[in-house]
Amino acid sequence: MVNEKISLIIPTIGRLNCLNRFLKSLYRQSVLPKEVIVVDSGGEDISGSLENNAHINLKYITAEYPSLTEQKNIGLANIDKEAALVAFFDDDIVLERDSLKRMLDFWDGAGPDVGGASFNNRSDFFKKANLLERLFCSNSIRSGELLKSGFNSKISSIEKTKVVDWLLGGLTVWRRNVIDEFKFDEWFTGNAYCEDIDYSHRVAKKYKLMVVKEAAVSHLSCPIDFGKEYYYAKKQAENRVYLVRKHKRFSLLLCYWSCAGLFLKNVLVGVLGLKRRCFLRSMGILSGIMTTLFNSTNSEKR
Repeated sequence: MVNEKISLIIPTIGRLNCLNRFLKSLYRQSVLPKEVIVVDSGGEDISGSLENNAHINLKYITAEYPSLTEQKNIGLANIDKEAALVAFFDDDIVLERDSLKRMLDFWDGAGPDVGGASFNNRSDFFKKANLLERLFCSNSIRSGELLKSGFNSKISSIEKTKVVDWLLGGLTVWRRNVIDEFKFDEWFTGNAYCEDIDYSHRVAKKYKLMVVKEAAVSHLSCPIDFGKEYYYAKKQAENRVYLVRKHKRFSLLLCYWSCAGLFLKNVLVGVLGLKRRCFLRSMGILSGIMTTLFNSTNSEKR
């Protein structure tokens, strides 16, 4: 059965195997979306190798540069005008049985005050903040919380449907009027770390954000290449500081304090545990901190 009110957008960077795995899990659903829009920045046309379904309008669009936020905005510019809901999925998500139906059932009963809802990621577990994380304001004892430092606690394997402060960008459904009003900030480039927190925070000023227990997925993310640990850690620190500078509710001082705690944690694990990945990560965090201190971004407080 096809549900006419929901469209799906999947940004990818030419990861054909991941993309087809997602599409296969989608086509096994008891309810199917009206359309699926793949926005690919991989540089090679893989449209002819994609899994197809006769009941779904599958659109394949290429993007010039790898940028998650830009690819999301490209997808939004191409959705069906009649779609009332828009879902974004990372290409490494796998939908569990009937998860799309359960998400749509949730929306059938949701009030107009609900702006977005995430699927329940059952491939991970939330761990309450330990003493060190609480000291450095980098985690919480409550899942789905957005802290004054700009850091956030995980949302995974929830035990009941609930309201949260932020939503994961790669497994979330938004109301059409929300995505018409709020666009993704293209300052966040590449894998756009923290873009989902930025987007969620803006939406949460007007609407509730929820996670739906029954709508389950698995996030089968690929491990980061060893050589990219430094780069990703650097971007994480830079993006976090940009986020905090952009929004009034956060404290820049606390953000740097939390980044320092993350740096210290990786140094200790890297040195004491002889883990080169953690040591590279710590150097990336330090570089990101220094970059933001001496090259202030032009984000405007909102």
